[in-house]
Amino acid sequence: MSALAWINYGALTGALALSVAAAALPRSADQRPAPGREGAAADERPAALEDATGAAVALRDFRRIASASTVADALLLELCEPDRVVALTGYGARRSPRGYRYAGKALIEDIADIEALLALQPDLVLLNGYGDPRRIARLREAGLTVYDLGPMRGLATLLPNVREVAALVGHPERGRWLATALADGMAAVAADIQPPRRRRGKIDRGHELP
Repeated sequence: MSALAWINYGALTGALALSVAAAALPRSADQRPAPGREGAAADERPAALEDATGAAVALRDFRRIASASTVADALLLELCEPDRVVALTGYGARRSPRGYRYAGKALIEDIADIEALLALQPDLVLLNGYGDPRRIARLREAGLTVYDLGPMRGLATLLPNVREVAALVGHPERGRWLATALADGMAAVAADIQPPRRRRGKIDRGHELP
């Protein structure tokens, strides 16, 4: 398997873990954070978030969000209103077991195609950067607001990513709720595995599109 295939496999593994766990979570209104709780916490929100590259992204009401990684796909599908997402990844659309959720969205195949990205007029691009930092720098030089979620290393990075994306889309309470539910769900799965069968695994770093 090529290096790129391993990178995409690692990204998809993380995204599927999130999707499967989220799909199993209850969806009733009484188990979601109440809108009033989110409003009450508004004064506690920071004015900006610092991404994995150290770049500060000011928090505002993003309305045209594009995903350029499969992890960002899964997070947006769980945390953000569908009409605020203008694009998801072609890789995710082809490989996700819930590909129907990609219907009606533009599909991003390669972040090197800056003209195609600019044509979408996104006000925020989410991705998991890896390798050459100049790739993200070129997007920013073209005038795009980019938030790099960084490499994927299991729950240690996935849970902070959940909270970051939730804050970026204006729903921090949803992020805290989902991160807690995801951690509890994965812990329950691990508890069901007998110690001799439990193995340590590593997800390859990097989840940005080629």
